[in-house]
Amino acid sequence: MNVAKIINIISMILNLLLVLGEIAKAIKNQMVLNNPLVSESFVFNIVVQDILKSIVILCIFLFQLKLYKKQEYLSSILLYFVAAFIYNFRYFFL
Repeated sequence: MNVAKIINIISMILNLLLVLGEIAKAIKNQMVLNNPLVSESFVFNIVVQDILKSIVILCIFLFQLKLYKKQEYLSSILLYFVAAFIYNFRYFFL
């Protein structure tokens, strides 16, 4: 197998793990911030942003699959780095 193909498969698996991690982070934030001291709109805002980030990362994964079928491995690998950047990006509105 081609080395780029192997790295591409690994990057797609890591991208799926980023999606699952973002969903888990949204659930954790909902549980941690579910107390009377934190306003409900603040918690809702954070959870919605976590869910939107997971949807964007999932869309990047689907685009990676299309590139994989076209055998454009390098572009697909570079998209993993974009997904990792989005995953580590903080919140827009707090």
